Amino acid sequence: GNANSGIPNPFWLVGSAWGPDGVLRSLIWAYLSRLILAGLAFYWLLHLIGYRRTTCIVMALSYSYCGYATVDGQWDSMLSGLVLYPLVLVGTELYLRRGNIWALPLLVALAAYGGAFMFAVGLFLVYACIWRCVLADSPLNEAKRWLLGIFPLSALGLALAAPAVLHTVIQILDSPRVTGEQSMSTGLMRLAFAVNEPDVLQAELAAFFHKDLLGIGNDYRGWLNYLEGPMFYVGMLPLILLPQLWTGTDRDRRMLMLATTVLTCFIVFPGFRMLTFGFMIPYFR
Repeated sequence: GNANSGIPNPFWLVGSAWGPDGVLRSLIWAYLSRLILAGLAFYWLLHLIGYRRTTCIVMALSYSYCGYATVDGQWDSMLSGLVLYPLVLVGTELYLRRGNIWALPLLVALAAYGGAFMFAVGLFLVYACIWRCVLADSPLNEAKRWLLGIFPLSALGLALAAPAVLHTVIQILDSPRVTGEQSMSTGLMRLAFAVNEPDVLQAELAAFFHKDLLGIGNDYRGWLNYLEGPMFYVGMLPLILLPQLWTGTDRDRRMLMLATTVLTCFIVFPGFRMLTFGFMIPYFR
């Protein structure tokens, strides 16, 4: 059901080299290569922002671990995005900090060729723009840099990728899952300003502390639930770290308010949750 570009995903070309008898081994190496590349891409991003080398290493390793959790959660089809999204952010930082106008369109085109869903990439850049504007000392100047620089360069990257992705876009727009009263998109738009029911809110809040706190995770039985073990307590991280921003600078407190607002909307409004995922998967676990 995924939208595939005309040019094969480079991460899956590894399987062709191994042949039909080496599918399992090729999958393992494809996973490992993406975990390593994801860590390197995130390290590059943090280095551009200006973090110390040791901080970059620790955060890049943590980011790669997120990829491990993604694979173990059986969402391995999403693992390519773990590499491609930080590369898109690298392109934005190279433009904002060094005036490089070539990296961003090329990296956006690479993301398209790599199988990233372009609609989700567009939303991702909008979120990044909002975040940067809220944290900037001069939000209007920051917004101007994005509107006149980042977004046009990203559009150029889409144009470069058009030969591979345009037919996919047309196919998606013509799909009954997207257009028509019966489509999933129409149903999602009806949910845009709805509020989750109390039992859903209870399950979401309980999941911050433990995925099986309410006994809805099969009591942690079965190998599928076991593989999801790395994500069991992931909700505790924002609850512990985010409040500490209040004791920081004004910029830290703006970050706290934005993060709290986004997290609240993610929990309360199903439409916002769908938007966060780029309308790719109706999921919140």
